[in-house]
Amino acid sequence: MIFALEGKIVSKSPVEVVVDVGGIHYLVNIPVTVYEKLGDVGANVKLYIYLIVREEEIYLYGFSSIEERDFFKLLISVSGIGPKMAQTIMSGMSVEELKNSIIHGDVSSLVSIPGVGKKTAERVIVELRDKIAKIEFAGKPLEFISSDQVEVRNEALLALLSLGFSRQSAEKAIRTVLRENEKKEFTVEELVKQALRHITSR
Repeated sequence: MIFALEGKIVSKSPVEVVVDVGGIHYLVNIPVTVYEKLGDVGANVKLYIYLIVREEEIYLYGFSSIEERDFFKLLISVSGIGPKMAQTIMSGMSVEELKNSIIHGDVSSLVSIPGVGKKTAERVIVELRDKIAKIEFAGKPLEFISSDQVEVRNEALLALLSLGFSRQSAEKAIRTVLRENEKKEFTVEELVKQALRHITSR
């Protein structure tokens, strides 16, 4: 498995880049959003790689961060979406913009990406909405929260995001409520109501 490639840019286009790593030239497929971050030909670059093997062919997909690569992996887990479609979707928006569109069920934003139809956009939202909300909060654990409350916390976060509040404000409000009520077992409805009292902005 190739985790990352680091070397000099030999050539580049909006959808692919050739990287010289110790004399070996690797052709790496990239989204346009990654192309925009590349330096000039001859500059050093580091790309996080997702490797796909199809019959006798090997394809490398490169990203400027691990977060981008992980989001690519999420996209290709959606039924009917292959690497090329995932590359297209990630070429249309940044990862942060895509996450926000998916969490808020914003079909219109997704279909504004060339090549993405309404059915594809709806499928992405349905299959990834909950996963993204949980991943976004998973990296910010509360030491005292019980395991059976993790799902409640994640569902409450998703509800607040769906109401239009920013992720930062929603997470901060939920954490405040949980810290003030360490021994209380919340339902999703209770946690959302309490968080709304602390939330600051949309």
